[in-house]
Amino acid sequence: MRIGVIGAGVMGSAMIKAFEGQTVLVCDKSLKKIEALGIKNGFTDPGEMISQVDVVVFAVRPQSFKLLAESIKIDMADKTVVSVMAGISIAQLQAATGSKTIIRCMPNLAMKVGKGVTAWTTT
Repeated sequence: MRIGVIGAGVMGSAMIKAFEGQTVLVCDKSLKKIEALGIKNGFTDPGEMISQVDVVVFAVRPQSFKLLAESIKIDMADKTVVSVMAGISIAQLQAATGSKTIIRCMPNLAMKVGKGVTAWTTT
């Protein structure tokens, strides 16, 4: 399974670290953030990354999601979509991505050191 993470901020980078040992692709508007994580082949175009993965993790600020979703011109119906964005409902995620498989989760910051707890729900 190939996992794509959109957003290399605090939560995104914690999730990337947690996925160690998996095939993980990373997309962020800043290549410097991606490179700071030790990733050499990052993406700034989410559509390009999404086309190469099975699971898409949205780890961006909720207020950035609408514009981001509108910019993605790729069908995600067959992708599993995972969101760590507060305030974005499963219905909104389904409408924006077309995915039937949505996982909405709320990790905490202890995840950064491998001691976190995550509450989640799915479709």
